[in-house]
Amino acid sequence: QIQDELDKLKARLQVGGGVTGATAILETTRANLPAALRLMAEVLKEPSFPDTEFEQIRNQRLATAENQRSEPQALAFLEVQRHLAPYPKGDVRYVPTIDENIANLKSATLEEAKQFHADFYGAS
Repeated sequence: QIQDELDKLKARLQVGGGVTGATAILETTRANLPAALRLMAEVLKEPSFPDTEFEQIRNQRLATAENQRSEPQALAFLEVQRHLAPYPKGDVRYVPTIDENIANLKSATLEEAKQFHADFYGAS
């Protein structure tokens, strides 16, 4: 439904983030900007969290993480991140290894995602 509405508005929306911040990138025509902004606000404030999409995204991220194990550029980037952010495990700024990231993805639940959103991105 969201993609259908974005198509009607001739808009593209990318949303991402983590515990230290969130980003939303919206592109549309001038005429559709107010409606596209309302849709973006709805996506950020009132996510629906469908089970099937949660699993699909988790599987995509798992596949990406598995591929990174043998990608020199990804491994180098990760090591730079870990060097620049030497926080201890358990700190929200800690940069996990690929294996830790895979374990985290495998153990993640939809309920944890909902709680994370409420704690860090809630409409308050």
